[in-house]
Amino acid sequence: MLVESNRFVVCNPSVRKIFGLPQRSYSKRVAAYGFCYLPSRNRHVIVAKFGDEWRIITFLSTNNLETLLSSFWKPIKNNLAGETKGFVRGVVFSNGFLYWTRSLIDGCFCLHCFDLYEEKFFTVECDNEILCGYWYSVSDLKGDLHLMAWGNLSCISLNTLWKTGSLMLQLRRGLNSATFTCLSRI
Repeated sequence: MLVESNRFVVCNPSVRKIFGLPQRSYSKRVAAYGFCYLPSRNRHVIVAKFGDEWRIITFLSTNNLETLLSSFWKPIKNNLAGETKGFVRGVVFSNGFLYWTRSLIDGCFCLHCFDLYEEKFFTVECDNEILCGYWYSVSDLKGDLHLMAWGNLSCISLNTLWKTGSLMLQLRRGLNSATFTCLSRI
């Protein structure tokens, strides 16, 4: 997938075709996005933020990219407080959720999540074990979401690795906080 300032282009290497997704009616830049495949629905999903608006588009996972012609960007109600920092490398798909990292005003960290099945946003605030003043990234390792913190970007040293535990179940039950289990400190 290729993202221009306000347009998405998808490549299907198995049939050697490139196809542009439908463009929005006005040209707001893409501020954040997440792209994933939902095997239970056999669909690809893109969630994107155009300016201040969140939109979602889904399309069948077939060799024929022309199925995109019938797709359109559907608006999503955004109940998140504050800005989302998520760009090409800042979004992770894990267990039916897209996750974006966010730095709070006080320098601490939280996650913004989008449940792809219920099409709802959640904010996950972390407990006090996660220190302020670090740079964070999230990744999916074998179906578990992990949080990595770097203390000094100039040396790119990994300080701490956390694992979310049952975050997915907590979010689907309506809770908006999670406990990260500390796995290792280097």
